Amino acid sequence: MNSFLITKILSQMKMRTLFAFFVLSTLVAMPAFAQKGLEVGVRIIPQSVWIINDDDSARGDGLDFTRTWGMAYGVQAGYNFLDFLGIQTGLLYSGQGQKYVGDGSAGFETLQVKLNYLKIPLLLKVNSNPDAGAHFVATFGVQYEVLTGAKYVVDDVDFDVNPQTLNYIKLGSQFNIEEAYANNLAAVFSLGARFRVSDSFNLGLSFRGDYSLTDIENKSLTQGSNSVFSADRPTTANLTGGIMIEANYILGSR
Repeated sequence: MNSFLITKILSQMKMRTLFAFFVLSTLVAMPAFAQKGLEVGVRIIPQSVWIINDDDSARGDGLDFTRTWGMAYGVQAGYNFLDFLGIQTGLLYSGQGQKYVGDGSAGFETLQVKLNYLKIPLLLKVNSNPDAGAHFVATFGVQYEVLTGAKYVVDDVDFDVNPQTLNYIKLGSQFNIEEAYANNLAAVFSLGARFRVSDSFNLGLSFRGDYSLTDIENKSLTQGSNSVFSADRPTTANLTGGIMIEANYILGSR
């Protein structure tokens, strides 16, 4: 078993352990924080997703961007210091990437980069009167994004290893695709409304977006003694924007 496969298996085990720890910690904390404004919730986010790179954008008909959709879902826990101010964290699984169409000059007619992340946000939440039937809510902050999978779909065929005939990152390079991408840090914001169902339960609808603050590509990746990425390739970023549908439960009474 090669070292990359072992690393991948260990990474997946760590993600499952982290998720289980988060859920268990939330359940244990419920009695302690019930009277102090703890809330827990679930959310699902149909989203438009993009991979932004200046070199890729300038390649013309050989690499044309097309609209790409993804889905994110997960759980959150928050602590409200005041009726209008609190913090949030959670775990969010996100499928994203980018679709391209080409004229064949880059070795493909259709190409999709598929990336999967586990996102861990730390957000400040502000809102208007939570006792109203509907109230404004906004969040902003940062999130750490752990890469959990990556592959290319070239002309409807899945690849875990870069095809040597593909001129996307570098023609002739053959490397494990997941190794070409990296964990990253992103800025996050959301803006929308929550709708009061009862004293302890509400539903929400918001626009949520995030943008990478660090390079999502592993520019240090080598093939033998040669770098996979060109030395002058600019920073690459993820961009997502979607409608967040959420359900939240307030523990205890305000």
